[in-house]
Amino acid sequence: MVESALALAAVLGLVAGVYLCHDIVTRFRASAAENQIWSARRASYASMHQHAADLIAPGNDIFQVRTDLRSRKFFTARAVLNQALTDARREVVRNVPRADAKPLLKDFAAIRRAMKPLVAEVRNVFQAIRQNDLDLAMRKQALMNRKASAFRAAFGALDRNLSTVEGERLGTQAKAADRLISLWRWISALLLAGVISMLVYGRRAGRRSELHAAERRRSLATLRESEARKGAILSSALDAIITMDSAGRILEFNPAAEEMFGHARDAVLGCDLGETIVPPAARDAHRRGLARYLDTGESMLIGRRIEVTAVRASGEEFPVEIAIAVMPGETSAFTATLRDITERKRAESELAEARDRALQAARLKSEFVANMSHEIRTPMNILFGMADMLLDSKLGAEQRENVLALRRNAEGLLRIIDDVLDFSKIEAGKLVLESIPLSLRRVVSDAVGALHQRAHNKGLELAARFRPDVPDTVLGDPTRLRQVLLNLTDNAIKFTERGSVTVEVEVDVESGALGETMIRFAVVDTGIGISPETQARVFEAFTQADGTTTRRFGGTGLGLTISHQLVSLMGGRMWLESAPDAGSAFRFALPMQRVASHPVRFRKAGGGAAYPS
Repeated sequence: MVESALALAAVLGLVAGVYLCHDIVTRFRASAAENQIWSARRASYASMHQHAADLIAPGNDIFQVRTDLRSRKFFTARAVLNQALTDARREVVRNVPRADAKPLLKDFAAIRRAMKPLVAEVRNVFQAIRQNDLDLAMRKQALMNRKASAFRAAFGALDRNLSTVEGERLGTQAKAADRLISLWRWISALLLAGVISMLVYGRRAGRRSELHAAERRRSLATLRESEARKGAILSSALDAIITMDSAGRILEFNPAAEEMFGHARDAVLGCDLGETIVPPAARDAHRRGLARYLDTGESMLIGRRIEVTAVRASGEEFPVEIAIAVMPGETSAFTATLRDITERKRAESELAEARDRALQAARLKSEFVANMSHEIRTPMNILFGMADMLLDSKLGAEQRENVLALRRNAEGLLRIIDDVLDFSKIEAGKLVLESIPLSLRRVVSDAVGALHQRAHNKGLELAARFRPDVPDTVLGDPTRLRQVLLNLTDNAIKFTERGSVTVEVEVDVESGALGETMIRFAVVDTGIGISPETQARVFEAFTQADGTTTRRFGGTGLGLTISHQLVSLMGGRMWLESAPDAGSAFRFALPMQRVASHPVRFRKAGGGAAYPS
C-alpha cells in the first residue's frame, strides 16, 4: 500500500512538473511574440515621427531654399504619414485589446485633425513664396508654426498614451513573470517530491524485491523439502500409492506398488492404468467411471474406502482396499492408495467359519438344554403326581411333612429347569413374544396373589399399588410380564426378613412412542439391599451378591438376568436403586399401547395382596 502511494506521488509529481514546464514555455513564447509585435509597432511609430518631422521641416528652411523640391518632399511626407496612420490604426484595431486601443485611436484621429490645418498653412506659405510676397509668406509661416505646435502636441499625446499602454503591458508581464517564478518553485518542489518519492519507492521496491527473492528462495527450499518428504513418504509407505492423470496414464508408482503388482516403476510410468492393474472384466467400467467424473464431477468411488479386485503382472487377481482422492491443480489428477487385503480376507473367512461353528455349537447346546429340560420335566411331573397322591392318602404327620418337603424341593428344581430353559431360548433367539390385550391390574394381582402365602409365612406385607391414571387394558405379553413380576417379587420376598414388599404401577412422565404409553413398574422391598459394587453386575447370568447368598437363600442367579432380557425384548429397560441394609427397588418401564377395556372388580386378601375376583 505504501509503495503504491509513493509510486502514484512520483508519477503525479512528474506529470504536474511537465505540465507546468509546458505552461511556462507557452507563456514565455506568448510574451516574446507580444514583445516582437510591440517592437515593430514602436518602429512604425518612429517612422511616423520621421514623416511628421518632414512635414514640420519646411518651416525652418523655407526661405533659404525656394524650390519646388521642398514642396514635393512635403507632400510626399504627408502621403506617407497618412498611409502610416491608416496602417497603424488597422493594426491597433486588429491586435491591441479594446481598452488599450481606445486612447491610441483617439491620438491617431487627433494627429489627422492637427495635420489638416498644418498642410493648409504650408500650402499658403508655398503659394506666397511663388508670388514673391515675402511679407505674406512670413505671416503665413508664423501661423504655420502655431499649427505645427498643435501637430507636435498630438504626436506627444500619442507617445504618452503609447508609453502608458506599454507600461501596463510590461507590468502585466512582470506579474506574469512573478507567477512563472512561483510556478517554477512549485515545479521544483513537485519534481523534488517526485524524485524523493521515486528514490523512496525504488529503495522500498528494492527491499521488497529482495524480500520476494528471499521468499522465493525459501519457497523453493520448502518445495524441495516437500518433494523430498513426499518422495520419502512414497518410498517408505507400506500401502501402494499410484497417481494417474485425466487420461488414465500413470504418473507415480511407489515402491510398495512395485512390490504389490510386480511392475517396475520406470516400465509403467505413462502407461494406461486400466491395462496395468485393473482386471480385464472391470476395465470398461473403470473407463466409463473416469469419463463420467470428468464430464459431471460425480463419482461413487472418490472420497470413499472400498474393496475391489486388482491384477498383478503375473495375471493373478487379488482383493485390495482402495481410496481415491482428487489432486488439486489446473488439470485433473487422481491419487489412489491401495492395500492388499488377501490375508485379511482369509482371516475374515476363517473367523466367519469359526463364528458359524460357534453359533452351531450354541444352537446345539440350546437344543440340548431344551431337550434335556423337557426330558427332566416328564419325571418331575410324575414326581408331582406321586407326591399329590401321597398327600391325598392317609399319612402320619412326619410322613406328610416329608412329602411336603419333597414337593417344595421339586417345585424349586422345576423353577430352576424353567429358568435354564428360558435362558437358553433367549440366547438362541427362539423366544417369541405375544402382543395381545391384557389387564394390567389382573396380571399384577395374579403375580402378587401367587406369592401371597409365601410372604405371609415370612410375616411380610405384600401389596400392589396402582396410580389412578394407569390404563387397565393394554397390548403386551401377559405371560412374560407375569414372569418378570414373579421373579422380581419372589427375589424381594427371598431377601427380605421383615417389613414389606410392594409392587407399584404408574404412568411414566416420559411418554412412549406415537400411540404408546410408557408404564413404569417397581418392586420395592425393605430387605438386605445391594452394595454399589454388586449393582454393576447384578443382571449378569449366575450372579448373586456374594458366595454366601446361594447357601443362605438358594437360587441360581438366573432370575434377574432373564427378567432383564425379557424387559429388553419387550422394548423397555430395567434398573436398580439400592443401598446395603436400606432395601432395594427394581424398576422397569415398558411401552404399551392402550386399548378399550371393561372394568374389573378386585377383592382384597389377607396380608394386603390385591387380585381380581
